[in-house]
Amino acid sequence: MLLMIGNAFGIQPKTRGQSINQSTSEQLLDDYYHISVYQSLLKKACTLAERVTHAAIMPYPNLAFGSSEWELKKRLGKPNLKLSPENALSEQLYLYRRLIAGYKVRFEFHFYQGALFYAKRVFRHTSREENDLIIENVRKKYLDDTEFNHRQAKIVDHQGNELIINTGVYLSLDYLNMQGPAFAQLRAWIEAGQQPDAAPLPDPSDPSE
Repeated sequence: MLLMIGNAFGIQPKTRGQSINQSTSEQLLDDYYHISVYQSLLKKACTLAERVTHAAIMPYPNLAFGSSEWELKKRLGKPNLKLSPENALSEQLYLYRRLIAGYKVRFEFHFYQGALFYAKRVFRHTSREENDLIIENVRKKYLDDTEFNHRQAKIVDHQGNELIINTGVYLSLDYLNMQGPAFAQLRAWIEAGQQPDAAPLPDPSDPSE
């Protein structure tokens, strides 16, 4: 099973003919409407120790941070859903559903100023033992024999890209282009005193802000 999962991380799995209903769309728009979700990512990243990898962290095989929406669709095909959240850091959000080693996985790809800056994989309906197998595969891929506790550490490559593993209701992997313009803009807004829990992101083109 571990080998099957490992192989799946390096190949493009087949698309499942699944639709994403309106309630899912509304929930995702609500999740990413406010800046607070991205601030939470920054806060969590700051609390985790770094485990440096010599491998490049990529949001998807052969799809790098900074890729365009056209490059995403060329690589993965037509998305199951495309959203354009208003007043959010993610100006375009693409969702795909795939089957990896028999597991249902939801992929999110977030774009800022036309460039991919954040991706998320959510593994649904996996057991604790299956989660452990997936996490072990990620560790071997990026850290070889180095010990890794995903609750206390994150994986960071030499470009400053980060990979964070979360084990909540579902296992999820966050791929973050932390040194890119999107998170740089977010840090600037926060440092300028923007209250993320009270309001959505300001419009940078609005002279009143």
